[in-house]
Amino acid sequence: MLLAADTGRELFVNWLPRHDCGAAYEDIFTPGVQTLAELPADTVSYSSVQRHPAVAPERYAPFLGARANERFGGIRKDLSPTLAVFSCHQFLGYFHDPRFGPAVRELCRQIRPDISQVVQAFRDRWLAPKTVGVHIRRGDWRSQRTLDFYLESMRQAGDVGFFVSTDEPEIFETVQQHFPQAVRYPATSFQRGDAGAVRDAMVDVLLLASTSYLIGTPGSSFSAIAQIIGDIPGNFDYGYSLSKRDLQLGNLRNPGGVLWGRLRRGLKLRAKSTSRR
Repeated sequence: MLLAADTGRELFVNWLPRHDCGAAYEDIFTPGVQTLAELPADTVSYSSVQRHPAVAPERYAPFLGARANERFGGIRKDLSPTLAVFSCHQFLGYFHDPRFGPAVRELCRQIRPDISQVVQAFRDRWLAPKTVGVHIRRGDWRSQRTLDFYLESMRQAGDVGFFVSTDEPEIFETVQQHFPQAVRYPATSFQRGDAGAVRDAMVDVLLLASTSYLIGTPGSSFSAIAQIIGDIPGNFDYGYSLSKRDLQLGNLRNPGGVLWGRLRRGLKLRAKSTSRR
């Protein structure tokens, strides 16, 4: 949405169920954006990752070889009639854009009513007046923080309720041994290719956003989006290491402040080191 606004373009969304996200756009949101089923032959594509064509619908195959590191930085100046973005990793810089939070919260007003009703019912019954959200992402992010870190952070929170979101159910059992008042939403599946699991994940995000403080997983957009939707404080950082790529490619709007200075200094040091080699 922000890129379309920045380039004066009309936005179309092509969001089909895939192995890594089994839900379609309509499974999560009410109709509110234009959809595009086919891409014109003269489409110019941008992608931060090289995906094998077999992973995506066959008609995408001609566009999956786009060399992002050569062209993506110039997307705002690209005059091609149709641009397609196949991976949003380059757009992590938008997390630091002052327009991003309001845009995400506006999009959340288009969440399907049945999902919103589930969130509201769970919130009314299970969340205490003062609840801290805890997102413990394991799997490929297991090394970010130990479980002991989350438990200690919860102890420091004092006399509050806890809502826990995790992709490993047994983690919650451990947490509840230390904090009997902790609750979680009973997701039916944790498989990304399952549409029901994606809907449950959206419920988790919205419930985390309903808390007053978030103990999150560094670098996880799941934690970051929940924090942005709820406009709440948290104890984790998002985007520091990942945003270096945005800066290199020219996609990161200058957010100012300490973060920007650190990124610039880090890149200069790395560039000097590379040139010496």
